[in-house]
Amino acid sequence: MIKYGVIGSHLEHSLAPEVHNTFFNIYSLDGDFEKVNISLDEFNHSDIHDILIGFKGANVSYPYKVRVI
Repeated sequence: MIKYGVIGSHLEHSLAPEVHNTFFNIYSLDGDFEKVNISLDEFNHSDIHDILIGFKGANVSYPYKVRVI
């Protein structure tokens, strides 16, 4: 299964997993989209690699984008 996700905190409101997983199911794709909750204080560049091992791609919420860039 190919893993994708969204990185941020307070992701309870995010519909991204439901939208993407519905798409995967409709088109019989072997994918899974999940929420990766991490606080901004815990987030740094070295964590990103460890967190995303095995992921094919991920969305990054603001202000995490600033740190990634």
